[in-house]
Amino acid sequence: MKRFIAVLALLIICASACFSAVFPNSFRASVSLGGRDDGMLQTSLSLAAAPFHFKFMTPFVLGTAYVQLSDTKLEFGGLRAGLGFDIMYIKDHPFAFLSANPTVWSPSIAGGIDYEDKALRGFIEISLFRFMEKDAIYEYMVPFCDLSESGIDRIGVLVFRFSGLF
Repeated sequence: MKRFIAVLALLIICASACFSAVFPNSFRASVSLGGRDDGMLQTSLSLAAAPFHFKFMTPFVLGTAYVQLSDTKLEFGGLRAGLGFDIMYIKDHPFAFLSANPTVWSPSIAGGIDYEDKALRGFIEISLFRFMEKDAIYEYMVPFCDLSESGIDRIGVLVFRFSGLF
């Protein structure tokens, strides 16, 4: 398992270096910290690419590896890959009081596959209260739904997620 993770990390680094050389200013990497309503704390390393930038409905591709901390243990949480859309970008928004710095309100929707507990699942999340700065993204109250072959597996809310960009 350790060898698989090391090879996967190396492949992600190589792919991200190639992508950022071909599409400058379209690539972002982040370390995120978030808490869910079921008492789970997630820390993740994410890579996202948005090769096209529009005023609304900007598509992006994402990849995430995360660890989870529950009440009893710290464990490898899984891998996630998917597609999404930044729905719009609004500079002058009514939620400016949430941050001391100027932010852009940028709600998004994302979906894809999630490898967790040695099983593949689908996921959907809608981030309505998502605010972007030049070096960070803040998200509040993000509803999510995990899907399995038998239907809806888990529904919840990601209470807060901070993603520091680098």
